[in-house]
Amino acid sequence: MSDAMARKRELLRQRLAEQGLAATVETVEAPVRSDGDTTPLAVAQRRLWFVSYRDPADTSLTVPVALRVTGDLDEEKLHHAFEAVLARHETLRATYELGPDGEPVMRHRAGVSLPWTTHDLTDLDERARQRRLAVLARREFSTPFDLTADVPIRLTLIRTGAREHVLLLAAHHICVDDASWPVLFADVAAAYRGADLAPLGVQYADVAPAVETAIDADVAYWREHLSPLPDLPILPGAETTGSDRRRSDRVMREIPVGVAAAVASAASTQAATPFAAYLAATWAYLHRITGANDFLVAVPVTARPAGAEDLIGYFGNSLLVRATVAPTDSFAELVTRAGAELSEALAHQSAPIDQVVAAISRRDGGPRGGLDTLVSSSLSVRGEVRGPQIDGLEWEPLDELGAAAGQLPLEFSIVGDLGGGPLGLELEYDTAMLDEPTARGLLDSAIAFLAAITAEPATEIRRAPLLDPTALDDALAASRGPAHDVAESTLTAMIESAVYWRGDRVALIDDEREVSYRELNATANRLAVHLVDQGVGPGDLVGLRTGASIDFVVAAIAVLKAGAAYLPIDPDYPDSRTEFLLEDAAPRLVLDADGIAAAIAASVDRPAENLTDAQRRAPLRPADLAYVIYTSGSTGVPKGVAVPHGAIADHLLSARELGIADAEDRLVLTSSVSFDASVFELFHSLCVGATVVLPKPKALADIPYLADLLVAKQVTVMHMVPSMLTTLLSIPEVKQWTTLRSVPVGGEALVADVANAFLTNFSAALSNNYGPTEAVVAATHFPVDRAQDVPVVPIGAPNGNVSAYLLDPALAVVPDGVVGEIYLGGPQLARGYLRRPALTAQRFIADPYAPGQRLYRTGDLARRRADGALEFVGRADEQVKVRGFRIELGEIAAAAATHPDVAHALVIADESAAGTRLLAYAIAAPGAGLDVDAVRDHIGAVLPAYMVPDAVIAIDEVPQTVHGKLDRDALPRPGADRAKGAGRAPQTPTEHRVAAIFGELFSRDGVAADDSFFDLGGHSLLAARLVTALTAEFGISVDVKLPFDHQTVEGLAGALVALVRDEVGVDLDEAGTPAGAGVDFGADVDFGADVDFGGEALGDVDFGGAALGDIDFGGEALAAATIPAGPVRPVLEPSASTGDAPLSFSQLAMWFADRFAGSGAHGNVILLAAIDGPIETAALSAALSDVANHHESLRTTFTERNGAPVQVIADQAEIGLLQVDVSTSRDPETAAQAAARDAAAHVFDIETGPLVAATLIRLSDEQHRLSLVFHHMVIDHGSVAIVLNDLVAAYRARSIGTDPALAPIPLRYTDFARWQHEVFTADGSPAAQFGSAEIDQWRTQLADVPDEILVAPDRPRPTALSQDGVVADFAISPAVRAQLRAVGNRLGVTEFMALSGALTVALHRLGAGDDIVVGTPSLGRTDPGTQGLVGLLANMVAIRTDLTGGPLTVGQALQRTRNAVLEAFAHADVPLERVVEAVNPRRTRARNPLFQVMLHFRERDENSDGRALDDEATLTLLPMAMTTSFLDLNVIVAVTADGGLDGRLVASADLYDEETAVAIAGVLVDVITEAATVPDAAADAPVALGATLTVVDHGDDPVALAQLIGDRAPRRIVAAPSTLAALPHSGLTDAPSVRSWVLSGPGAGPALAETLRALAPESFVVDNHTSAAPAPVMVLDTLGGPGQTPTETTLIALLEELLGVAGIGREDNFFAVGGDSVISLQWAAKAAEAGLVMSPQQVFDFYSIVELAESVDAGEGQALLDAAVAEQAAKEAGDTVADEPAAMSASGLPDDLLASVSAAWKAQQ
Repeated sequence: MSDAMARKRELLRQRLAEQGLAATVETVEAPVRSDGDTTPLAVAQRRLWFVSYRDPADTSLTVPVALRVTGDLDEEKLHHAFEAVLARHETLRATYELGPDGEPVMRHRAGVSLPWTTHDLTDLDERARQRRLAVLARREFSTPFDLTADVPIRLTLIRTGAREHVLLLAAHHICVDDASWPVLFADVAAAYRGADLAPLGVQYADVAPAVETAIDADVAYWREHLSPLPDLPILPGAETTGSDRRRSDRVMREIPVGVAAAVASAASTQAATPFAAYLAATWAYLHRITGANDFLVAVPVTARPAGAEDLIGYFGNSLLVRATVAPTDSFAELVTRAGAELSEALAHQSAPIDQVVAAISRRDGGPRGGLDTLVSSSLSVRGEVRGPQIDGLEWEPLDELGAAAGQLPLEFSIVGDLGGGPLGLELEYDTAMLDEPTARGLLDSAIAFLAAITAEPATEIRRAPLLDPTALDDALAASRGPAHDVAESTLTAMIESAVYWRGDRVALIDDEREVSYRELNATANRLAVHLVDQGVGPGDLVGLRTGASIDFVVAAIAVLKAGAAYLPIDPDYPDSRTEFLLEDAAPRLVLDADGIAAAIAASVDRPAENLTDAQRRAPLRPADLAYVIYTSGSTGVPKGVAVPHGAIADHLLSARELGIADAEDRLVLTSSVSFDASVFELFHSLCVGATVVLPKPKALADIPYLADLLVAKQVTVMHMVPSMLTTLLSIPEVKQWTTLRSVPVGGEALVADVANAFLTNFSAALSNNYGPTEAVVAATHFPVDRAQDVPVVPIGAPNGNVSAYLLDPALAVVPDGVVGEIYLGGPQLARGYLRRPALTAQRFIADPYAPGQRLYRTGDLARRRADGALEFVGRADEQVKVRGFRIELGEIAAAAATHPDVAHALVIADESAAGTRLLAYAIAAPGAGLDVDAVRDHIGAVLPAYMVPDAVIAIDEVPQTVHGKLDRDALPRPGADRAKGAGRAPQTPTEHRVAAIFGELFSRDGVAADDSFFDLGGHSLLAARLVTALTAEFGISVDVKLPFDHQTVEGLAGALVALVRDEVGVDLDEAGTPAGAGVDFGADVDFGADVDFGGEALGDVDFGGAALGDIDFGGEALAAATIPAGPVRPVLEPSASTGDAPLSFSQLAMWFADRFAGSGAHGNVILLAAIDGPIETAALSAALSDVANHHESLRTTFTERNGAPVQVIADQAEIGLLQVDVSTSRDPETAAQAAARDAAAHVFDIETGPLVAATLIRLSDEQHRLSLVFHHMVIDHGSVAIVLNDLVAAYRARSIGTDPALAPIPLRYTDFARWQHEVFTADGSPAAQFGSAEIDQWRTQLADVPDEILVAPDRPRPTALSQDGVVADFAISPAVRAQLRAVGNRLGVTEFMALSGALTVALHRLGAGDDIVVGTPSLGRTDPGTQGLVGLLANMVAIRTDLTGGPLTVGQALQRTRNAVLEAFAHADVPLERVVEAVNPRRTRARNPLFQVMLHFRERDENSDGRALDDEATLTLLPMAMTTSFLDLNVIVAVTADGGLDGRLVASADLYDEETAVAIAGVLVDVITEAATVPDAAADAPVALGATLTVVDHGDDPVALAQLIGDRAPRRIVAAPSTLAALPHSGLTDAPSVRSWVLSGPGAGPALAETLRALAPESFVVDNHTSAAPAPVMVLDTLGGPGQTPTETTLIALLEELLGVAGIGREDNFFAVGGDSVISLQWAAKAAEAGLVMSPQQVFDFYSIVELAESVDAGEGQALLDAAVAEQAAKEAGDTVADEPAAMSASGLPDDLLASVSAAWKAQQ
């Protein structure tokens, strides 16, 4: 705090005293105290002492001060100066403890020394110095004070430069307050200058406490003023766990000068202080972001009495200032109110806050405990701590080093001097509640709101925006799902389209029959004609009073085809509800099950063709109604939601890309047809051509039936509510449901534990969905693709064409983290409520952010996370969802109140460990006796079963809080009137066993024999879990009706005993079976009873939404991006096999490369990490071995057994740690880099291992480099974080002398390898059928792929590419990236898709043609259990983009690439090696097959962040600059810390000069920028690199081109083949400058290349438009006849022997007749035995056998072998030899190789 502020506070205190508002505080003469004397703690200190006494490890009261001092500091003088201050002030040299009388005391100490530590960091480089400084600060400020033994202050002085130090001062709050710092540093400055510090006349302990009567009076004031106690507001962010140990962080923003001036002006106008104005603004902001009208804000104050100005001590207190805010208040009004409230609070500040808290707790009977039980936010003013003012020294605060220690969840501080100067607004926040991005957004919002209300102080605060324009745009973008350009349609047209394409496929299946699409359509058409004949048409409703069945589906489709809308009516509804629906909806026709059957029978002779508008009574339009579904009403009156065709069609069309169900799926219908979930389940399935499985009625109540159905019908998609999912996960049969591919859930909160349990049991895709009926089934979705660490799974982001705004009551968009009401918008909204215009107008409102559009007010509350996902919070009204059903509690209460004995009723949804249950409370009418069972029966007679309360409880009155609100906690719960364990204890063995099951279900001990299942909290779904538990416990099939008929432990046990005795003649109690042991009856017992949940139709669930993905596919149809027909993907799970494991396909390719080209460093994966801080080398060495022993891949080697390579896993591995010391080098950094390069060049022997090498390079005691080198066969990029995290964990354990406890790994890498071979080896198994279908998909997808794509080369392609590269770096700014992402959102293109598309456009502009293939890596870690697996799981996929049919814009090209990306990644399981074999392109060492350009895109790498090895050392992975070229062009793009993109293009030095590489990178940057800023730009605009002539220059006019060649002497020509062919006839005789001719289209004749080389002898032709058709595999027609030379004859004979075929000719190609990588080795070996010297490399260099034989005869094989021997010898001698790459075609691994390998390892199992 500044001196000016301190003076103002003292003047305020004096003014209050003069006005009689505060007691005068006196001081007494200081006594002389000896060492060890004690004095009582001051009142203000007591609360601080208690916090530390309660939790000695707490550091929330440690005040951190970090200062940088620049100048010639005398360290010794500074030390002595602080010692002098310690000696002068008793508070700094005292300890604080509990006295003998139980009261806390301050024990005075004399002659104690100041804890003083020094460090010298000048030997470290800047980066290491900053890290070390951060570690020291974190250690200093996170170390708690032991107040009983330590003095409450300690200092650390760190030398960071010749004239620079950092001072870290930690003090416990018990000895200092904000006003103490000027005193302390003034004393330090005086002592540093040599002055003697005179003893104080008065010490802190001598200041007389406030008069008790004054304290009592002030406590009484606060007790009265704060009664009734306001509720805590719902703060932004996640709900905290209430932990005593709060972790805080802080963010700060400058308050604009103009805004600060406006605040001061408003304060002056209202005759208030500036602080009062800021307090009023805080009130207003908290009101706007929480909705609270009455709440408390804590205001810390410092009240120093006269005479205490020179003391160091704690004189602080906190005032609870009560805020009363209305949305219609103006800022000016609030300033006046806050000023008055603050003055009143200051006038009663003598009451310590802990006494105020205690007084309120006793009076209110409410919260007990700390301050945060009463208040959740605070506002304070603090000045910057500047340090002692000493000539020659400059002090600078280092707030970033100080640890935040907030006492409350939200603490706002005005930083600076309110009397003048710059101001900042700081927010200290609970990190369990907010993350940093959300906190920063809140702070930005607060400043924007402050600017708005101060600009117009007389305007109502509800009208002030919460976001500035930029933040508002970002929030609106996050609120809108991908924009789909969906053509308006009808359900009828969509179904008929599916029939056209899928006519003969099965549409419907029930227990008895199957119906094809064609049959379904024909039957519905006939029935539709029949309905039209009865007068049904557009605008009409037809009631269908039946459950789900084939006839229902036929009838619903027929109604739609007739043009009418269907009204589903559950046949289980009570008659009264059915009567209401029929009266309210007034359908033209109502058909029950018999009526539908009769109508179908009556229409058999009608036409079976699709109806036209001419046949209907009026044309069918998208605006016509499709269905009406009734939902619960808050007034007791249900309301019909009317949904038009256009809305549901838009929803279903947008949902197709989400992957919930496709044409090959089988979806089981689990929802009642009376709920909107059934609309999606039925019509989404039928519109995409899937099969709908229709179970028997109430199938969800019969778990065994459902389990059998899923297996028997091979169901792949099943929707359910989370409570049902919970039940199903508990049954044994769940493990049989391996066919499930997609499980969308919705309708109620999905608990994270349930989701995580699902992920453990299933590989199916789980998604959480949300959406009311009014927004057509589902509005948001959240893919649950990883374990959730929050209590409840988010509901996710908006679906395509959906807006999901979070708005406050003023319809303002709220910031991230703030709770707002969900408003849904877009074309998928219902029309409104049937015949309820007033209610429609109330709930469907105009969209203020999209003119002309509507919003639906859901009444649901949510908050948006920083990642865009919505977290559901609750309801703004009384509507709830229980077990998936949307229920208005008021409707149930209204039904209960119609009972003649009920005067008043209320209903709540009660949450408990057992789930959610409905509880009704009834007050009896005067003179009436209340039978609660009769009331429940009465409700069941008028409402559906799902709305019947689980219990009805009689009460005398409605309990209320002091605010007059319902006191939910005071309502009695069923069974709560009896303590746990009361009642009769279980006696028989069966009672004990049943009671134990009850106890587990309800998390309750001491269950009594007369405890009722439903009184303890049971409900229908929990009854299913009870039945499952009973079945498992007793070994019999238990009917689900049993717990309904026998609700108590005693009754249920008796029923079980009787059941077993009657059926099998065994007495359970006499048998005395112990708990946990089942009874095996030798056979399943079928009791022949239908399973019934007491009349509750559990099938009638509210879907709440479909699992809608986050990709918007714009206007382009994605017909190609579909899962192909074929079997379901096999599950990757632990293998029971114990024999030798095969190599995965990627490992096989590398194994062959090792055998083919010899060992080399080119297969290494290199990690280089910096370790800053001291390191224990022994612990590091042990940790490395710990990691290797934890991960099998890191102790794997590879050998051959029985002719096939296999993995060999060692039992233990010792990873040696080579240590290299470069600390004495002249330039340690350069020496370390050289040592790292040497380490990276390590050559592994894959047969002996280990395939991990570790080197520790020492630069100094505080700096090391750790090099970890792995063979690529045992690791990939996805393994890096796993290895590093485990290494850190192991090191931490080893450094303290313990064994590491690393997380268990559910899968082994060998499981993955076996799975690959089972799936992608053609042996006819079900798994292989899936693999074959996937391979066929790639074969189709890459058919006629271009032979190669070569853009703008400087040289012709050599016979073999080296790995030398030239590099061009580029960058994309954060602003351009943000624009690119925004454009992507509009186009439905993700960032990776946008970058892939930009690269494709760049290649296209550079002459790559219209058919472009780009490779990209796939992590291959989608299966559960692979996330923690180390190994080579990564794969490569080929993205083929078709740019024909132009002209295209850049945006359209990006969408084309998007489709290609989706298509590629839909089949990313297929190893690239199998893809190459399937496509069978021409192999050559001159280029990679399939693609020659690759893109790597990575989000900001978590591995770039430092990992703390311990308190002092940090390990940080260093970026490895890629300079090696594996293809023609390799593009690497990564997200930077500032939100931009860094890129690197590595071009093959064999093809490109560095200048050209830079130019190509520039073209890519231009395209990315165009995509971000002008996506409508033409995609095919040609680009000229250097001296290039394009069609823009010559217009494809050969005469003009000939003239330009002569004038400009270009190096590169881009033109059509016909143009180039005409050059010799256009006057051009030579073109010596030309180096390359690039064909801009197809059509080149065979002689064109020779013609052009005649003009330019040094030139070459680039043709990217010729597809090389693959040679058919195993074609045995002799090509070229038999061998004509001895070598040809020998080679043919040997190859025929190896392949087991005959008829190979001299012109045949090795790969075309079935050769592969392994056989090439065997062929070379047999040739050597026959006297022919042949290298396997020659097999790849020569296309035909005749060419190969000529090479062998010429001795080229011997030359290659000699070179290989020389290279190996050089390596063994330690010489540096450039690695020769293996042939790029070595990736081809054909079916027969796979069969042989599989046979070899399967034979060993």
